[in-house]
Amino acid sequence: MGLLYREAFRKRQDQEESERWWGERKKHEAEQKQSEEAEQARIKELEQQAEAFDRAAKIRAFLKSLEGSNSEKDSTWIEWAYKHADSIDPLKEA
Repeated sequence: MGLLYREAFRKRQDQEESERWWGERKKHEAEQKQSEEAEQARIKELEQQAEAFDRAAKIRAFLKSLEGSNSEKDSTWIEWAYKHADSIDPLKEA
């Protein structure tokens, strides 16, 4: 009887160890996935900010050219356009 008990005990220990190992593996995989998702979100945010910065710079360059030309755009519209450029520029404070 003692031999059967020891064998059952050993099998239970093996099963528990296997369950612990799989649990740790799942936890590690979940943490890795979360880390990768966070990294992708950071990359996306960086790229969006760079694109917004480029759009703001293009608008400002256009407005400077417009101001130097004989354009019929009024100063109110130009002022509004500069404010818009500032509003999309991630380096400008709101």
